[in-house]
Amino acid sequence: MFASIMSFAPRINPHYHKVKPEAEKWAVSVLGLDEEEAIRVSKADFTYMAAMWVPDSDEEALRVVTNWLHWVFYFDDQFDEGDLKDDPEAAKAEVLATLATMDEGHPVVSASENALRYVFQYSWFCFQKRASPGLQKRYKESMKDYCDGLLRQVDVISESITIGVEEFMDFRRSSIAVYPSLELMEYAQGIELPLHVFRNRAVTDLRRISSDITCLYEDSHDTSVKMGSPSTRQNDVLSYRKDLALGVEHNIIHVYRKQGLSEQQAVDAVEEMFNGLYKGWYLALSELPSWGEQIDREMLKYIDGCRYLAIGNIYWRLTGRHLISFRTPTARIMTSFVLPNSSPECTVNLTNDITKDQLLSFTAFKNWISTLQHSLAQQQNKDHVFYDAPYKLRKIDVQACDWFSKTKLGFVKLKAEVTNDNGEYLPGSIFLRGGSVGMLLILQPDDVPEHTEQEKYVILTVQPRIPAASLSLVELPAGMLDDSGTFAGGAAKEIEEETGMKVLESDLIDLTALALPKTEDTTGETLRQAMYPSAGGCDEFIPLFLHQRRVKRDTLKEWQGKLTGLREHGEKITLKLVKLEDLWKEGGRDSKALAAWAFYEGLRKEGKINV
Repeated sequence: MFASIMSFAPRINPHYHKVKPEAEKWAVSVLGLDEEEAIRVSKADFTYMAAMWVPDSDEEALRVVTNWLHWVFYFDDQFDEGDLKDDPEAAKAEVLATLATMDEGHPVVSASENALRYVFQYSWFCFQKRASPGLQKRYKESMKDYCDGLLRQVDVISESITIGVEEFMDFRRSSIAVYPSLELMEYAQGIELPLHVFRNRAVTDLRRISSDITCLYEDSHDTSVKMGSPSTRQNDVLSYRKDLALGVEHNIIHVYRKQGLSEQQAVDAVEEMFNGLYKGWYLALSELPSWGEQIDREMLKYIDGCRYLAIGNIYWRLTGRHLISFRTPTARIMTSFVLPNSSPECTVNLTNDITKDQLLSFTAFKNWISTLQHSLAQQQNKDHVFYDAPYKLRKIDVQACDWFSKTKLGFVKLKAEVTNDNGEYLPGSIFLRGGSVGMLLILQPDDVPEHTEQEKYVILTVQPRIPAASLSLVELPAGMLDDSGTFAGGAAKEIEEETGMKVLESDLIDLTALALPKTEDTTGETLRQAMYPSAGGCDEFIPLFLHQRRVKRDTLKEWQGKLTGLREHGEKITLKLVKLEDLWKEGGRDSKALAAWAFYEGLRKEGKINV
C-alpha cells in the first residue's frame, strides 16, 4: 500500500509539538480519564495523525481536528467493542442524541452531563466559526452517514447477518469516519470549494477511494493502540484474528473467509483491491472537469488532502506514536504462515517489512529455530526435567526488523510463545542478530625469552557503542559473522579490519572449542561451542579465538593509540595495548574480554595451549 499514490512520506504540521500536550491534557480533564488511560491517550498520539492530515493548518485548526479525533475514537469504540455493539436500540438512541447537538438552538451540553457529547459539540462550535455554510452542511451529512454506517454495523453483528464484499464495503466505508474527516481536513487546510463540485462523480470517486484505502488497511492490519483496552496491541498480526476472538466480524478478511477463501487467498484478494483503487484514482483524475483557475487550484489542494488523510492513517497505525523515521517500509500486507515441519503447528505472524522467504532464509533465524526445535525434542527423554509436562513452540510474532541495506537483513525482534499443557510458559522475547567472533590478540616483544608469560600485551579496541551509551567503550576486537566462510576466517577478517594485522586462519586457536564440551555429549542439545553473552534476550553466540605474535618493541609503540576500523561503515576505532595480567580489569566491562582471559588462563594451566 506504499505504492502508486501512497508512495510518499507525509509532512508534519509545525504546530504538532505544541498542540499535542495541550490537547491531551484537555481531553484527559474533560473526559475524566484516570492516569492509566491518560498514558494510553499519550501513546496513541492522535495529534500525530491530525498533523499528517492537515500539515498546513494553523494551530487553532490542528487543535480542533485533534479534539475531534479524541472524541471519535472513544465514541466509535462503543460500537466496535463496547456496550452498543449488539444493542441496536441503544445504539440508535446514542447516535440521535449526538447528532442533535449540531442542531440550531440545541442546548449547550456540559462535560458533567455527557463528556463525549460535550467534546463533539464543542468541536462543532469551533468548526462553525470558520467553515462556510456549504461545508457545514456537508459535514453534517457526512456525520449522519458515518453514524448510519455504525448502526448498520450493529445490525449485522446483532442479527448475525452474512453479507458480501460489496455490501460490506458500502457500510464499512461509512463507519470508518473518513468522510467527516475529509470535511475537517478541508476546513483546517483553508480549502474553499463550492458545493456543486462535490456532486461531480470524479470527486465522489476520489473521496470513496481515500476512504476505501483507509478501510482496507485498517481491516488487514492491527491498530497499534486500541483505546479502552487493558494494554496496547502489537501491529504484527492481522486484526481479523483479534476481531474473531472478540466476536467481532466487521472485517474484510472475515468476509472473504466466509466466502470460502483461505487466509492467504483473502489477503491476496485485499491486495488486488488496493491495486484496483490505485487505478481508479488515476481514472477519476482523468475525468475531472475544469471549473476555472481559482476552483481548480483549490481542487488540487483537496485532492492532496484526500491522500494526506489515507497516508496519515497508515503511518499512524504503523507507529502508534509520533516517533517515526519516515523510511518507507516494504509495500505488502501483514501476513501469517505456519512454520514448516512444526509440531504442533506454529503460526508465524510477520510485520509488513519482511516476507516469509526472507525470514526463513535469515541465517540467524535458521540457526535459532533449528537449535530450539532440537532442544524441545530432547524433552521426550524420560530423564529430562520437563518430561512430564513438555514445552512446545506454539507461535512466533515478528515485532520489528532492521535492514542493513535493501537486500541485507540485519536484526529481527520477535516474541516466541513457548508453553506446556499446564499453561506454564517460558520467557521468549528475543533479539535475533546471529553469531559474532571475538579475538584475543597477545603480543610479546621479540627481545624477551620465548615460551614465557613475560611482557605479554593484549590489543583492545576503544570505540563508540551507542547501545551501551558510551563513546569510548574498551573491549576485545570482535565483529559480526557474515553468511560465508568459517568462524576462523571471520575472525581473521575482523582482526585485519580492526587492527590492520594480517593473520592466517591456521594461526588462530579456537579457545571455546578447546574449553567447552559439545552439548550433544551432555544434554543432547546442539548449542554452539561459544559463549552466549546475553542468553536471556539475545541469540548471539561468540566463539573466541587466540592469536599470539612476537613483534618489535617499536611496533608495540606504533599500535598504541592507532586509529583503525572501516571508516566508511561508521567504525571509529582506537587501539589500546594493556598488559595481559591486567586484562581482567582493563576489559572488565566487556564479557568477551573476561571470557577470553578465563579461557586462556584455564587452558594454559591445563597445558592445552602453548605459551
